[in-house]
Amino acid sequence: MFEALTVAVSTDLRFGDRVKLTYNGRKIEGMFISLEHGLITLKLGNGYNIVLQEDEFRPDQVTKAENKPERRPRSVDVKNGVKILATGGTIASRIDYTTGAVKPSPEVISALETGEQNVGYSVIDDILSENMTPEKWIYIAKKTKEELDRGNHVVILHGTDTMTYTASALAFMLERQSRSVILTGSQRSSDRPSSDAFENISSSIMFTALNAGEVCISMHGSISDFSGRLMRGTRSRKMHTSRRDAIRPVDGRYLARIEDGVAIKEAEFRSTGEDSVLIPKMDSRAAILYFYPGMDPGIFETIAQKNDAIVIMGTGLGHVSESIISEVRKAHGSGVHIVMTSQCIAGNTNLNVYSTGRELKAAGAISAGDILPEVALTKAMFLLANHSDEFEKLMQIPMRGEIEERLRIE
Repeated sequence: MFEALTVAVSTDLRFGDRVKLTYNGRKIEGMFISLEHGLITLKLGNGYNIVLQEDEFRPDQVTKAENKPERRPRSVDVKNGVKILATGGTIASRIDYTTGAVKPSPEVISALETGEQNVGYSVIDDILSENMTPEKWIYIAKKTKEELDRGNHVVILHGTDTMTYTASALAFMLERQSRSVILTGSQRSSDRPSSDAFENISSSIMFTALNAGEVCISMHGSISDFSGRLMRGTRSRKMHTSRRDAIRPVDGRYLARIEDGVAIKEAEFRSTGEDSVLIPKMDSRAAILYFYPGMDPGIFETIAQKNDAIVIMGTGLGHVSESIISEVRKAHGSGVHIVMTSQCIAGNTNLNVYSTGRELKAAGAISAGDILPEVALTKAMFLLANHSDEFEKLMQIPMRGEIEERLRIE
């Protein structure tokens, strides 16, 4: 009996089929996702998956999935409103469990067609955020500038994993903004009942009413519903792999919150101006190096040969081993900029406290204060492309709120 069932399951079921069965006395209904290594995966109606042994799988009813043509959302233009630019990531996608790829989600886009707000949208990319590149940052920046020039606020749908990189890259390229630019993402895709996608988009649209003239990020401020918070893009970091409030400001200072459907300002930020100025240039010859005890100096040497700037995530106040210091000296002598940041979540780098820091400073490294390493990387790319003759000076002073002149002591 089980042999015949195994053959039927292996040949007849395909992705998307609806299955009803009784398991341990409980009625279960779900969508068939896969059969691998004798394990059958079903997606339940609550968004979670269940895995069953193949020889325990006895479906009471199977409804075959229809072959529907893929429906892609059409672009909708607006002026003097809010334009949503989808770049991919979990928020703008639904997961294809067969390939693991993400696709633009008609559910997210269709939900915006309420007719109650002057909201337009366009899918400008369709990638996982780890596939972002400096070239794509420039592309997004140009699309953003086009919408700002049309009088629109811009909400960018983006994967959370590398959102800080993109937000800070846009911040440095956008010297001035005539409207708000807000990035938002979600931790759960739109096809899951527990998705935070719709609430995050709604909060972002509400936050545009504050006319923040900086590139910001909007996400949940807690794991609860209705907790939208706004934060500065150059001072925020993904702190958790899966919580709704994964992205948070490193100093704990949010710019605004949503309360009873209204955006409430909580901290000072630059206001929008009369026009927008974009400098769409980034030099990708910059890298981040995470120092660890026992690191082979040859690793640093190899990276230095291929880049014009290296951001080092050092220990504590910004330290590396003595064997790396000699490589820093050599790289600096050949014209490579060396920027010291810290592996710590918060706090300043300071090369004047310990002998290691002073030796690094003498070797040519500069301290970047309390700038986040990923923000230091995008800033380095921007400075290499546009202000290479003032690189060290500008790296050490705040340009887009990325460096706090005074740290708040918790």
